[in-house]
Amino acid sequence: MTVGIGLLAAAGLGPSPASAQACYSTAQARAAVQAGEVQSLSSLIGAVYAAVPGQIVSSQLCNISGHNVYLVDVLSNGRVVQVRVDAATGRVSY
Repeated sequence: MTVGIGLLAAAGLGPSPASAQACYSTAQARAAVQAGEVQSLSSLIGAVYAAVPGQIVSSQLCNISGHNVYLVDVLSNGRVVQVRVDAATGRVSY
């Protein structure tokens, strides 16, 4: 966890570091991007489409066990696949 996210959490503006999974509001995610704590989802979209071609139906920035990840739901071949994108490195998993 970065210091900035810890400060956001202490101020009640981000996910609690004690929680296993906490997702950011739109405003909190925007603040994390602007502070340089995470990459923007728009900069990582190409990696999502390369991993799972289809249509993005939803996305959310979450802190899972101290790691910021985008949870992206992609409609691909008639089913929804959840893709995890590391918000710092851009590494994709599903």
